[in-house]
Amino acid sequence: MRAPLRKIFIARYVLYLEIIGFLIMGVIIAGMIFCVIYQIDDTARIKSDDLPLTIEHLTLPSRVYVDAVQVKDGDAVAKGQRLLTVQDDPADLALMETRLDLAAAAEALTSLTLNRSLSPDVGKSVQAALAGAQAIALTHPPKPTTAPLNGIVKGDALAQMAHTMRQGQVCDVHNWDELRFEARVSGKNTDRVNISLLGPRDVLEWRELTRMLKAPDPPPSPSVRQFWELANKDDVNFKDKLKFIAAGSKPDNIGRTDVVTVMNNVLRLKELYPDAGWAPANLPPEARSILRKGVKDLTDNELFRLNRLLLEKTFPGWFETSPNVHQPVKAKILIPRPSRRLPNGLEEKQKPIIFPMTGETLSDKSPTVNILDGSYGVTIVLRHPAPEVQDYLKRRLAKPKMDKVIMTGSVVVGKIPVFRFLFSKE
Repeated sequence: MRAPLRKIFIARYVLYLEIIGFLIMGVIIAGMIFCVIYQIDDTARIKSDDLPLTIEHLTLPSRVYVDAVQVKDGDAVAKGQRLLTVQDDPADLALMETRLDLAAAAEALTSLTLNRSLSPDVGKSVQAALAGAQAIALTHPPKPTTAPLNGIVKGDALAQMAHTMRQGQVCDVHNWDELRFEARVSGKNTDRVNISLLGPRDVLEWRELTRMLKAPDPPPSPSVRQFWELANKDDVNFKDKLKFIAAGSKPDNIGRTDVVTVMNNVLRLKELYPDAGWAPANLPPEARSILRKGVKDLTDNELFRLNRLLLEKTFPGWFETSPNVHQPVKAKILIPRPSRRLPNGLEEKQKPIIFPMTGETLSDKSPTVNILDGSYGVTIVLRHPAPEVQDYLKRRLAKPKMDKVIMTGSVVVGKIPVFRFLFSKE
């Protein structure tokens, strides 16, 4: 009986082993299919260890007359709410300055008259001139100056601003419900975060691009010629970087980086748009919207975005179209905790408190690149932070010596299959 039992046991053992083997193979195959089909977020790393941009400075760029102030220090305001009204018409400003000068003179002469240092007739003549100036009607009504965002108004001098001539900073508006960080982007996918910054993967026609850049003579098209002239400036950041690039070639990785660097340097220049043959009516709506502000008044980010749109318009099909979208952000705010004193007198560092937050990138991204590590800045916004985060940031603003807040996380730039994530370099 022992032999048959042994055979039965071996047969069943082999059967079970085959079943388990098939199950394991099935799980492996299913896992491989899952890794190929299922996609997860493809991200780029971001980090910031500085205070968020919770402050918007309200300034008067030119000298104006402040007619009235509707808020005081510490008031909560909504975006668009009127803070003060000002008079900036040149003729009306001259009249208001005359009124103020006469009023000051009348007050000084009144004091001198009471001290019997001056004849009363002089004071009366000044008062008459003041009354005459006040009788002249202003030609334009005062203009409102509104809050740039929701927040708390901070400005000690607000109470003394009414009926005075002013220029420069008026007050600050602190917004603790929306934290804007100037974050550093580094690692993989950096060129996929900034909607305007060119990366090697954005170039579709390398041979055409290098042929244009290395052409011996200026191209006939005014807009193409503008790019050619700026890229071939006798400078280490322009022409020198194209020294080893052959016309009509597809460069190696180092060469591609050099070409992209030159093109990004061109996109930072204000000289790109004027006199280059671009008719505003033929430009994309986003470019026309930016141009309404005037090229001279554009911020660096707006200028960079405009030039990227001009690049795509001038060379259709040569570059990837950059979508003007706000990419999702997944982040963590690390609030430091004070060290704990142990019974033996030593101090023990405590782990920071972590607060997860979500938000998005903003369209006003900074294209500034850090030459040392290749990272660059991007503005992100994180909304509705926890009360603990707000309280610490307020204390940190008042006491700069407190430990810095650290923001770390990632920008979602697209989707990627799981297997590509598992075998990626990072």
